[in-house]
Amino acid sequence: MGPATAWRVLSANDAQIVEEDTEAQRQSDLALFRGWHRGRGTDPEAALEELRRRTESRALKLAEENGRSRGAEHD
Repeated sequence: MGPATAWRVLSANDAQIVEEDTEAQRQSDLALFRGWHRGRGTDPEAALEELRRRTESRALKLAEENGRSRGAEHD
């Protein structure tokens, strides 16, 4: 988690949220996400994949802006 914070891919607040996350919390969040999409008639799996794609793209862009790339060595 340290490199992601140091490279400014995650803020200190984001890093704390991720570090405190538990598997039970992730499962609960995922169930809520899926239920929300199903209730609106949208495909939760497609929405989750799109969210992953956008998040990864943004993280890579931030890493590149901070002089890091996917192949760079980690601290």
